[in-house]
Parts: sequence; C-alpha cells; structure tokens
Amino acid sequence: MNSRARKSRILCPACGKKSWRENGAINRARKQGVPIYCNRKCAAIARQKDNPKSPRNPNYKAMKAEYDREYRRKNRAILKAKHADYHKRTYDPVKAAVKRKERMPLHVEYCRQPKYKAYKKEYDKKIRAAAFGEYADAYKTLLVLLKEIKQQEPDRFERYSQAGRFQYNPINQQLRRMKNASRKLDSF
Repeated sequence: MNSRARKSRILCPACGKKSWRENGAINRARKQGVPIYCNRKCAAIARQKDNPKSPRNPNYKAMKAEYDREYRRKNRAILKAKHADYHKRTYDPVKAAVKRKERMPLHVEYCRQPKYKAYKKEYDKKIRAAAFGEYADAYKTLLVLLKEIKQQEPDRFERYSQAGRFQYNPINQQLRRMKNASRKLDSF
C-alpha cells in the first residue's frame, strides 16, 4: 500500500463501519461492480453469506430444506428401499415389545391429560364425519341439532333411556314408525 496514495472514506457493507481506502481500490471495485470492504475479514464474511452452500448464509436452512424435499421427491423409491433394508437389519420385535411395555404407563398418563382429551374429542368428531364423505357437514349439523333438541326436551331422552331404548334420534324414530306402519299393513 502506497502511503502517498489518495484515500477516501467508504462505508463497509458487511459491518457498517466507516474506513479509509485508496481511491484506486475504490475505482477498481466500482468499475467491476463489486462492493469494497473495510478489511479482509469483512470481505470473507460477506463472501460466505453470498455462498448458498455456506451454513453462515441466513437463508441456508430454507434452501437446504427445499433441496431435501426435492431430493426425496426425485429419489423416493431408492430411499424407501434403503429404509426397508435398514429396518430389516436393525428391528428386533422382542426388544420393541419390551420398549413398548416400558413406555405404556407414560402413554396412559399422557392420554389422561385434559389437553389431549380435548384434542382427541375433536379428532374423533372429524373422523366420524369423514365417514359420510360429501355429507360430513350435514352430519355435523345434525349432531348440533340433536344436542339442541336434547337441551330443550330433556325429559324425552330420559323416557327413552328408562325404557331401555337407544337415545332419541329423529332418523331412528322415523325408521321405527315406518317399520311399525308396514307391520300393521301386513297384519290385515
């Protein structure tokens, strides 16, 4: 570095500090269209950030996740075969049964938590409704309607339960009426 060279102040894009650089270096960087840094350390950090394969890149995790998803999509059959082979070599059913038995009390305790019970209740409702396919919304509406009927006419449900019948359900009652009507017609 020539001590007699003219210098100008620059703002380092890596660290944000102001420093002095030679005019020739500044002109050369401007001509090449590249940024100029205060020292080699800042230049190295900036270079690592620009490199997509460097873990210092702030977007590295997102880029790696996208790459992994694409790789798994393309090589699904190969990966599945590798996993099956590994499982065949390492899985021991006796050890697995012992491990399940050890962890069973923890699982039971987990299932008793109010948070899990609420989640499971909603999950079961969704699964039952899914059995009705495109009529799932109608099934959910019917359940809400039955709940409302039960709130407004609780004695009706009590009578049915005392008689040993199933809970009141408009669909079941309609079927029962039709069945009884057909019996009366058959007896004539």
